Amino acid sequence: FFRFVDEVSTAKYNMLVKWSAEDSRFLVTVPQMPEYMTDGRTYEEAVINAALLFRMDRYSQKTGRTIPGFS
Repeated sequence: FFRFVDEVSTAKYNMLVKWSAEDSRFLVTVPQMPEYMTDGRTYEEAVINAALLFRMDRYSQKTGRTIPGFS
């Protein structure tokens, strides 16, 4: 598990990072938010992608704007 903090609400979330031999990528899920899933070629890339996904979601919620390709 990798923990990160939402700077806005100070909530803490866990990221579960695991290697997928089938996909040859690291997969990331956030147990507290089952709709969150991303990946990366490296562990670091997967974690960064998850953090970006989280920020995009928070931005969308805060501004009420939708982000193309993000649901």
